[in-house]
Parts: sequence; C-alpha cells; structure tokens
Amino acid sequence: MIDGIPILLSPEMWLAEGASSEEAGTDPHHQRYAEAYEEMSFYTAWTGVGDDSLARAEKSLRLRMNVQDDRAAPQWAPVRGQRGGNTAGAVAAAYQHLGPFAAPGAFVTCLQIGGRGTHALNFLVAGADRATLVSPVLAELQFSRELAASVGLDHRLDVVCGIAEELPFADAVFDRVYSGSSIHHTVTAESFPEISRVMAGGARFASVDIWRAPLYNIGVKLFGRATPGIRCKPMDEARLEPARGSFDDVSITMHGALARYPLAVLSRMGAKPSAAWARRLAEAEDSLAQRFDIVARQASLVLVRGAVDRDDATVESSTGCA
Repeated sequence: MIDGIPILLSPEMWLAEGASSEEAGTDPHHQRYAEAYEEMSFYTAWTGVGDDSLARAEKSLRLRMNVQDDRAAPQWAPVRGQRGGNTAGAVAAAYQHLGPFAAPGAFVTCLQIGGRGTHALNFLVAGADRATLVSPVLAELQFSRELAASVGLDHRLDVVCGIAEELPFADAVFDRVYSGSSIHHTVTAESFPEISRVMAGGARFASVDIWRAPLYNIGVKLFGRATPGIRCKPMDEARLEPARGSFDDVSITMHGALARYPLAVLSRMGAKPSAAWARRLAEAEDSLAQRFDIVARQASLVLVRGAVDRDDATVESSTGCA
C-alpha cells in the first residue's frame, strides 16, 4: 500500500527467499509490464499533480454537475463540455453506447482503464453508483482521488494500481468499462479477454484509441507525436483481432480522418477548440468518411464497442490474477 492505494502490479510482489522474478513471472521487463515501467516516469510527470491541471479538471467536472438538463439524460452528461479535439465524435459515440449510467433498481458499477480517472468521475456524475480506476501509474490514481475529493465523490470512487492484462478484480463485477487511449499500451491478446472476464452479464465496453493510419509515420515526421516524449504503438488489425473474440456484438468504427495532426499542433500552441467546435469538426469528418472511402482510410482513431451477453458470467481468467 502506498498512500492508502493498493499496488497490485505483479512485479511489486514479495518473493520467497531465493526465488527469481523471472521464475515467478513477475519480471518488469516482461512484455506484459515493460511499457508500463518504461513510461511510468513520463506519465507521473505528465499527470500534473499539484499544478493547475487539477483545478481545470475540477472546474470542468463541477460544470457538468451543475447542468440540470443533463441529469435528465445522464448518458450525455459526461460529453457536455469536453475538449476532445478530433476525439470528440468517437468519445461521444462511446459514451452513448455505454449510457445510461443510472438504472432504476440496479447498482451500476463502472471501470476506467488507464488515465487520470476523469471518465470514471463523469460516469458517477451521470448516475453510476460506484466507479473504479485501474492504472499502473500511482500519480494518476492520486490525481483521480484528489479530484474526486474536491467535488465530494471520493466515497464512490476506488483506485487500484494494476494493468489491463492482469486486472486485479473478481469475475463479472463491472457493468460499464471504458478505456481512452490506453489499450494501445497493452498486449491486447491478454487485455481484451481480461476486460471481458470482469464484465457482468449484460455489461458494455467501449474504448477509443489511436489507429495506425496510412499516413501515420509521415504525420509523426512532419508534426511530431501528439504527446511528445512517449513511444505510442498504434492499434492495427492484428492487435484489434482479440477484441472480436472477447466480446459479443462487437462494433469497430474509425474516426478522426483529417484533423488529428493540425489539432495537435494547435494544442501545443495553446489554441484548444471549444467543445461545440470540436463536435462539429468530428461530425463533419465522420460524414465525409461515410461518403468517401479514401477519407475513411485515413482514420487515426479506432472506436471499439462491445457487450457481454452471457447470463452466467463465470469465465476463466486469462492470467489467473483474480
């Protein structure tokens, strides 16, 4: 435990005297853990605990909490006011798939995989009963907990240090699962089955992630990475395939065909689009992609939507971690 947060990354476990991490399967250089440990310092610094990013996140969250008409349609409450750039359309579609987050007579539990917990808190604002954030980055968990406390939601939020390939939860415990730009950091042959394992019967899943577009390498050379300092490995068909076998009713759609890199450049200049402008841009992109295949092929984002239809939610863990 660190600062009251359970550290459930397998490489952190105590081993019997004389045992090696390789023998125990807990080597931090193993493919399953390598990226989390290699980039932990970057994401710790990027999280921004103590700077104005917490204040901005609190202001945005309070804005959504105070919009009365959104409470009548809680599936849209998290989308209102988001500054997602070219992710706006994909995030809105993901939330629409997941919502509503309030169900009369039911106790709705949500899981966010990776990130600072803003989505998990959005789901609580939208009516979910309890939410959990799992991330290998301690600073992200601390940020989420501090943000939750600032708006009075900390009693409904849990945070756990772990990875998607070894989700430290029992089978069938979550009704909604969301990941934003985090699945591409995982070994998807392990993470998608693990996500399915922790989903209850009737649960829904959505993820928005970067996609290896035909012009991806050229775009990186011309504009640099959207987030400088990290080595993202975009999703491709091979890494996406495990999703098709892990969920029921899988839908995979492409977004962000035109504006990813121009928006990234504007963002670095401090010129972030308004929520309304970002939504209009996303809708225009998606409309063009539906009409012209050449536009669709330039997509830089992939949205995965799925569900778990089983009545008996007992499944076999892919890692034996639960």
